[in-house]
Amino acid sequence: YWGGTIQDQEKNRVSFEEKLEIIEKAWTEDFMSYNGDHHEIPPKHTKWHHDNERAYFEDSVSDPYGVDDTMDWKDEGDYYSDLWNQVVSGGTTLNSIGVYPKPVQEPHPQIWMPVTSPRSIEFAAQQGYNPYFVLEPIQNLAGAIDLFYQAVEEAGWPDHREEYDGEPFARGWDSERQRGVATGRLIFNTEVHGDDVLERISDGIEAGWNWYGPFGFTAVLATGEEEPPAPSEVSIEMLEEKGIAYFGDTDHIIDKCAELVEVADLEDMNFQCWFNHYGMTGEQAIEQ
Repeated sequence: YWGGTIQDQEKNRVSFEEKLEIIEKAWTEDFMSYNGDHHEIPPKHTKWHHDNERAYFEDSVSDPYGVDDTMDWKDEGDYYSDLWNQVVSGGTTLNSIGVYPKPVQEPHPQIWMPVTSPRSIEFAAQQGYNPYFVLEPIQNLAGAIDLFYQAVEEAGWPDHREEYDGEPFARGWDSERQRGVATGRLIFNTEVHGDDVLERISDGIEAGWNWYGPFGFTAVLATGEEEPPAPSEVSIEMLEEKGIAYFGDTDHIIDKCAELVEVADLEDMNFQCWFNHYGMTGEQAIEQ
């Protein structure tokens, strides 16, 4: 029972946070188990009566781990199971599992989290994650970044690496620490492709917002006191006005990037360029 559903955002949130806990445990613990509202690893009914594995964990080669770290060994069998299959007919259940290979990074790779709502921004700050502001309008970006840095300071500048835990990092992007925020923009250079490609991708992008919009995705486009636009109202002109789409020649794109740095008050930035759009071939994306 995975629990994730956009029909129930509160349940979806609990399930999402459980998944993050599971990922971090799998990365950092030699043998992990998890018992939450939506996930149980391994399931408590998992039978694992295997003499070879018992012998392995009883041997010194498995030090510092023993039989009790992985299974609840029972000598008596389960007469309701398959008597020909010792693993499932024995009385032993599995209580933890090992996940391999472990990551090269210690204790685990940096975690990035897409954020929009204040709750998601504050959660990323508290957990020591890097937030990715997905297509956040430029009119809202500075305030959203302010909220992240306020929350991360209140949380004590958490980091998943002990040597950096509690140490402040630069606003925007700190390349030495690999900590901070990122944002993405839709990029189309009119010096590379002409009106025919521009018209095709414009139709594709608007169709994409029309498809995703009914799930609530257009809410991010609201700025100030205005209501979110209806999916059918999203246009390339609107995305350009909100600083989400940078469509123009090279100088125009450079100017818009500089504007982003100034408006959001960034010391440096981790900038994701989206060159690949609906209606565009892979070759055209590479040329862009």
